[in-house]
Amino acid sequence: MMDRLYKGQANEKEIDMALEITKRVEGHSICAMGEAFSWPYQGLVRHFKPLMLERIKEYKTKNGLLEGGLINGGWVEEGSVANGVVINNDLPKTAFHGDH
Repeated sequence: MMDRLYKGQANEKEIDMALEITKRVEGHSICAMGEAFSWPYQGLVRHFKPLMLERIKEYKTKNGLLEGGLINGGWVEEGSVANGVVINNDLPKTAFHGDH
């Protein structure tokens, strides 16, 4: 998910969905790791949410996805999975295999 957010291949809703997960874990776990994993993402959103939204918009504009857009998971609405492979998805291959 973080790779997709970095590249702009996420859905705007995913930013807040992930933030909500961190809030549900923070203060409700007996494990220190539960607390620790929440804070970096919360800080990222607190300080850089406008940049994250800008990257998503840029990616959608560049790839012609502004009208229908991406659904959660970074797939276009027509995308699906068959035998564990993403099919019917016009996103560039780098969306799934990375280019870094």
